Amino acid sequence: MSWRVVNKGGKYRVVVTKELPGSRWLDALLAVDCEVHISNTTHILSNAEIIAAIGDKCDGVLGQLTEDWGAELFSALKAAGGKVR
Repeated sequence: MSWRVVNKGGKYRVVVTKELPGSRWLDALLAVDCEVHISNTTHILSNAEIIAAIGDKCDGVLGQLTEDWGAELFSALKAAGGKVR
């Protein structure tokens, strides 16, 4: 699994599970000083892959509807400091 990191050392850390179209989303994250980790894969990420990407410090995740966003992933994000909304 490989990840592209943009703005290494930014104030906030955000994981993006798939490359998104356009650049407005990335521009918005960079404008508030986010370090953005973007998955380079084309397959649907497993919970284990997403949890590994979240790690022990993550402020937010932009995920996909095809991923299993339930209690396991939301708990991992919350434990890493992210806000679940």
